[in-house]
Amino acid sequence: MNESLLFIILALSLMLLVIAFFWATLKSAVYKSRAVQLDPKEAMMANVAVYREQLTELAAEFEIGRLNEHEFETARDELAQRLLEDSQAQTLALASLNAQDSKSKEAFKPTDSALFASQRTPTPWIRWTVPALAVFIPVLSISLYLLVGTPTALDYVETVAGPTDEAFTPEKLAQMAEELTKRLQQEPSNADGWVMLARVERSLSHFDSAEKALTKSLSLSKNDDVEIERAEVLAQINRGSFKGEPWAIITRVLKANPDQGNALLLAGSAAFSEEHYSEALKYWQHVQKFVPPNSPDSAALADAISKAQERLGVKPGAQITAQSTTKPVDTAKSRLMGRVDISSSLATKIQPTDTVFIYAVPASGSRMPLAMIKTTVAQMPYDFVLDDSNAMNPSANLSSVSEVLIKARISASGNAMPQPGDFGVTKGPVKVGAQNLRLTIAEPL
Repeated sequence: MNESLLFIILALSLMLLVIAFFWATLKSAVYKSRAVQLDPKEAMMANVAVYREQLTELAAEFEIGRLNEHEFETARDELAQRLLEDSQAQTLALASLNAQDSKSKEAFKPTDSALFASQRTPTPWIRWTVPALAVFIPVLSISLYLLVGTPTALDYVETVAGPTDEAFTPEKLAQMAEELTKRLQQEPSNADGWVMLARVERSLSHFDSAEKALTKSLSLSKNDDVEIERAEVLAQINRGSFKGEPWAIITRVLKANPDQGNALLLAGSAAFSEEHYSEALKYWQHVQKFVPPNSPDSAALADAISKAQERLGVKPGAQITAQSTTKPVDTAKSRLMGRVDISSSLATKIQPTDTVFIYAVPASGSRMPLAMIKTTVAQMPYDFVLDDSNAMNPSANLSSVSEVLIKARISASGNAMPQPGDFGVTKGPVKVGAQNLRLTIAEPL
């Protein structure tokens, strides 16, 4: 049976069961009650017992500090006054009763409210109805949710880390980043939360924010995988260059653990982007020993190794050492060259400090940039070179496709995601390796 239908059926059944219990309780209280005629003396003693109980409660409130001495004395005096008034009323009622007894043996009438009390005596099982429901309903609800519900939806981090990236539009990612930021303001010691925020910011190309979030996570908990992720983000901030701190992080992690898988993978990608193909092959062949043949990463790793061997001109399967000499190759086939200019009609609509993004995206499929350059309006006209060195992701670069779209965009906000008011131009599709490309930004997006 469909889980949603099963949930609806069980929920309706539970609701009907609750209604039946309360209906039975109400019916017993209203129709199965019985009136018990009380003697005025008994009624008076019942009132005294009630007032004594209330006085005990007042004393308890005073003892625990909820009432001060003045409030306690005032409440006690009011209670004594009410008891006195009720006692006088009962005395008068008793006198009236004695007078009537002397004249007649007629039974009391139900309308003599001062002498008649309606006492409801429910059946014994009614007394257990409310406690039973208080326990039964939550237990049944939780059991039902665990059976047919989605308990993992209670974990926000698991929710935003769901398996369907295609559903995450830039708008949804921005909303996730905002919600995660608010949550981390309340839970600043949540190391995993900072990592998740970094990944969302990275998906939005907010690399500076992603690096800060990763640094915060590492300050809370040391983790080699997070260290390597930060090295990759630093390289993206450096326009694809691993020189400096990124390489220092990779080297430090591999020195402590030469078999650290993510460090070996990134080291290979970094070496490949710098055209040190023998180094890349060494790292990738090392990590290949630990990757199961049926792993999703196995095919991608094998393809990367094949490309490195092709660049070196060695046979597939050959083992390359770190001391091997890198064979110079022509990288023109994985490069795009050209010039970006701005139309004079935009002169009054833009500022010299406005950001200019120049990037290439696949001609079909994903629209994630394969290579990107960031500059300003003041640098226009700008002669650009897009290649694997300014790839946003070493595993998704210009070498991996044959045709791309070249885009140039002016952003007053500096946001990597297109915003209302941006100006831009798109050229293509063009073959990877094209030169002398000309793009003129003249119109709003």
